[in-house]
Amino acid sequence: MPERMEDWIAVAEVANAYYLAMFEGQGDELRQLFDPRAPVVGVANGNFLSMSLDTFVERSEASIGQHGKAEGRIESLSIIGDTAQVTVGGRYRKLWFTDQLAMVRGEDGWVIQTKIFFADGEASERRGGQGQTGSSGEDAAVIQAGNAYYRTMVEGDEEGLRALFASDAPIVGTVDGEFIWDSLDAFVVEAKDSVGKHGEIEGRIDALQVIGDTALVTVGGRYLEMWFTDQLAMVRGDDGWRIHGKTFHAVSTT
Repeated sequence: MPERMEDWIAVAEVANAYYLAMFEGQGDELRQLFDPRAPVVGVANGNFLSMSLDTFVERSEASIGQHGKAEGRIESLSIIGDTAQVTVGGRYRKLWFTDQLAMVRGEDGWVIQTKIFFADGEASERRGGQGQTGSSGEDAAVIQAGNAYYRTMVEGDEEGLRALFASDAPIVGTVDGEFIWDSLDAFVVEAKDSVGKHGEIEGRIDALQVIGDTALVTVGGRYLEMWFTDQLAMVRGDDGWRIHGKTFHAVSTT
């Protein structure tokens, strides 16, 4: 499905509103932009952080005036069907953060379902704010995780899926335009019940972006005899790369 210009504009407006609301500590505005169940996960100066939306809002409200000069921009934006992935670079708490926002379009428009972030130094040291890209070894590890994700999903491998995903990772997307939000537990049950129902098994890595200890992986694959485009938001912690959110867009193949 080709992207419409109005979708690009709407997604960019959400991303810009996100940075402004975070910088200014506008809690009510942040809550309107995010799904209330959205996880906020990342690495700042080597410290792994995982928080609920409520905690993120409270931290933003408590940080008003601590950021220095306001500076934020959209560094990349892609839309696949009813899903969008936006990279926002910005100054926050005097650090330069590279935030990756995974959005899904529902009845109320585009909503942020997952945020992952990376920061590793003072904003003035970041040479314009570009995040560090991954090494070949890091890329290979993320690709391996993406391939393992598709294999364990179609095989209904509960242990494998739970090893790849954080326990609170949301599974959010659309199937032929119908909005779906599932917990990891519900997704695992579905995968186990769907073994042998997919048709020809076919999966591939369509895109990869690694910034510091965060990664976005696009996996295309056949599942339940439909074609899914899955966006996996990953963060590297002490136990390696884990999926902290999955957004997906699916269309019938018949």
